[in-house]
Amino acid sequence: MSLRTTLGERLAYGAGNVPGTIVTAGAGFLMFFFTDVAALPAAAVGSFILAVKVWDACWDLWVGRWVDRHRGRHGQCRPFLFAGALLFPLAMSAVFWLPPVGAAGRLVWAVASYAALQMVFSVIMIPYQSLPVLQSDDEADRAQLAGSQALWTFVTVMVVNGATMALVGVLGQGDAVQGFWRTMSAWGLLGGVALLTATSLARERIAAAARAPRPLVPDLRTLLAHRSWQSLGAVKLLFTVGLSVQLGTAIYYAGTVMGSPALIGPLMLANALGLVAGVPLSLALLRRACPKRLSTAAFAGAAVASLGFLLVDPARLPLVLVLNGAVGLMLGMSLPAFGPSIPNMVDHVELESGERLMGLSVATLNFAEKRSEEHTSELQSQSTISYAVFCLKKK
Repeated sequence: MSLRTTLGERLAYGAGNVPGTIVTAGAGFLMFFFTDVAALPAAAVGSFILAVKVWDACWDLWVGRWVDRHRGRHGQCRPFLFAGALLFPLAMSAVFWLPPVGAAGRLVWAVASYAALQMVFSVIMIPYQSLPVLQSDDEADRAQLAGSQALWTFVTVMVVNGATMALVGVLGQGDAVQGFWRTMSAWGLLGGVALLTATSLARERIAAAARAPRPLVPDLRTLLAHRSWQSLGAVKLLFTVGLSVQLGTAIYYAGTVMGSPALIGPLMLANALGLVAGVPLSLALLRRACPKRLSTAAFAGAAVASLGFLLVDPARLPLVLVLNGAVGLMLGMSLPAFGPSIPNMVDHVELESGERLMGLSVATLNFAEKRSEEHTSELQSQSTISYAVFCLKKK
């Protein structure tokens, strides 16, 4: 008999992705804060972000291995999520706080706080994305969990990107430093509460078997040599790169091809509405369709719709908006259908090797995806900022 989650668990699981989405959606605002508000040198900011990302790759593997080895009365993943819910508001508040010190001190604080935020991000996201392996063994149920996650993600991106600059103005009352700190502290608190709620309602039904500790290299060798990991890694990389390119080019398509930066907002909105609408449509189709076939069809549909921009006259705004919404719809449909892939892959590796490497699987697969998501959300945030600045100058 399959082990399935309840409706409340599925809704709560999606809410658990709110803090991770806040981090990725706030990436562009963070760069703007470092360079334009905190007045840190752009070259120094780029250098320390690169250094933190190199460290983050090693940290991800350590967290994934830690999750795989952990056994406790509160579960295998939930203790990490509880800790992350408490640390996340503090990390978000710290990275947007400007200490009253000189330029060198502000740079040191920026490096330390940004590294801490990325470490907390990994402590949250790796066990969070591993959790479906322990919650359910039913493919359709895992698709429902992925659908809930996708829906909460899209809504959070729209809210954070759409409201942040307005909140900075209202809460800062002309002081951008205080405005950013108060706004991002509020987003951090919201993310912590959402994750705490999701973790409290989650149940780990599938207990992990006790295993003797092994060195990291044999576990990595077992995982990376497995065909299912290789196939899934290639698909995830292609998908996230494609999503980044599709969302990022909206900036240049509106400004250069259509000749109006003011159309960045409508183009992004059309795409976002399509993403949100695609999730429930995918979940309805999954009642009868095979997840693998549906995700393949959705990926292909997004590619075909994207190629349509080569044939559409940029002056025909309604058609351009419909086409951009269609791309979002296809991408939104693909996520719930693709959602069970990681838990299924973990099960497959365990069946053949006897090793449940869920944390390590998520850590290795998410490395390229996390970088692409950060780039995508940074472009979205920059689009929002550019659109707001354009409108202000126009006035």
